Parts: sequence; structure tokens; C-alpha cells
Amino acid sequence: MLAAVVAALLVLGLTACGKKDSGDSEGPMTAKLESAKVINTDVAQGPNRLVISLRDSEGKLVSDPNLKTKVRVFPAGSDKVASEAASEFVWIHEGDRGLYTAHVDIPEAGQWEVEVAPVSDPGVALRALVKASSRSSTPPIGSDAPKTQTKTSASSGGDLRAISTDDKPDPDLYKMSIADAVASGRPTVIAFSTPARCSSNMCGPVVDVIKAAKRSHPEANFIHVEIYDEPQNLNNDAVVPAVKEWGLPTEPWVFVVDASGKVTHKFESIISQHEIDQALAKR
Repeated sequence: MLAAVVAALLVLGLTACGKKDSGDSEGPMTAKLESAKVINTDVAQGPNRLVISLRDSEGKLVSDPNLKTKVRVFPAGSDKVASEAASEFVWIHEGDRGLYTAHVDIPEAGQWEVEVAPVSDPGVALRALVKASSRSSTPPIGSDAPKTQTKTSASSGGDLRAISTDDKPDPDLYKMSIADAVASGRPTVIAFSTPARCSSNMCGPVVDVIKAAKRSHPEANFIHVEIYDEPQNLNNDAVVPAVKEWGLPTEPWVFVVDASGKVTHKFESIISQHEIDQALAKR
């Protein structure tokens, strides 16, 4: 899992603990759009939410919410479009840096090319390679959510530090196990994230989005699952059983489960509250 995280860091130029590399200023594109990279670690045939980083010719991460792009998917070496979608911009840290997402369908396993082109200048088209597996390592859309027995505030004796590295944990996110939430007859949003030990700089922001979304959706369960079994012990990298049961190749991940216990949406990497709102509206 950590190898995948390191690969993502090399792409994004991010460091742990919410810091960024010096000289890697982010913001609106100030030079020619130069490169695109799909940072997903779990791409499979069928529907996918691709997460894309863009850089300009000066090597800077492009974080411009006003930059509209079209994303198209081709079989490797072909110009036959298999799927296309408009991208959406999602902040990692608002006003600082962000990534672009696009929902596309990949017809079959194999090598694919993802093309990103600005709507205002479609002649500037960048392509990145991505390999799609025949089956996702994480629970597929429409499958039964694993009924995992995760730690709760009750099982930890009320000590949230034993089950979370969030510096301001919301007790509501630790009241239920995944198993209890999935069986509750209510929709559930599950965030797998480790805010203080995250290598990708996205875990804390994801948990913050979950906290905010919870206040807007009293009809749903919201759960945060810490990645590490002993979150405060930096010498112990053992992960909780849920990481393996849910097939997570990296973190953070967010899953939306409907009232019947089916996975309806899944989000690798960063997420916006708008995306959660949309997912719960379609439950």
C-alpha cells in the first residue's frame, strides 16, 4: 500500500503532514499546459472516477477551478473514443491546490489512454496511460458492502485517540462499526483515512469534508475508519483488518452504501462535499 502512496507523491510533488515542496507553487496555470497524470491506484473495467493531476511547462501543479477540460478515453494506440466526460475540479486545500476528476466507462481490461484537453483550447491535448484490471480490488459498484467489525468509541473505552489520528475528532464518526451501519437500513458514508500519518496530504481534508457533510445529512450514517491499528504508535505500521477486507491499495478512500447495504459510489483520493451530496441524493 505504501508503495502506491509514494508513487502518487512523486506525481503530485506533495509531502506528508500537509506541507508542500518549496518552489512548487500551485494555482492558476501561468504557462502552457504540459502534462497530465492519472493518479488512481484501482482502475478496472466499468465505471471509474479518474483523478488527474495537471502540470504546466514550468512543472507547477495546475490548480485552477476555472480551467474546464474534456476527458476522453481511447484504447492504447487508437483514436476511437470509448468514453468521454467533462472534468470537475476538487480542492485538496481550498485556495492552494487541487486535482481534476472525471467519470468515465472503460469497456474492458487492458491498456488505455486518457486524453485531457482544455475546452478553450482543444488543440492542446495531453494523453496519459492507464491500465485497467478485469476486477477492482475495492468493492465494485453494486456489490454488497463488506460487513466489517471496526473499532468504535465504545470498544475503545471512549478514547478516540486509540482509534483516530484526527486532531479534532467528531465523536459521531466513531459511534458505529461498519457492520452495524451497513445493517442499519440507512445510507452510510465510510471514510478510510489517517489524517496525521497520511503520506498523500489528502487524508485530513477528506475527513474534514466528511464532518461537514454529516451536518447536512442527518438521514445517513457517517463513519471514519483509521488506517493503522495503533494510530498513535508511529513504530507500528500494521493496518486494521478493514483495509484488507475492503481491498484498499492506498488511502484515503470514501464509499457510499445505500440503505440495502449495496455500494453505490466510491471515491479514491480527494473528495468534495458536492460529490457526497450527489451520491446521497441518488441513493
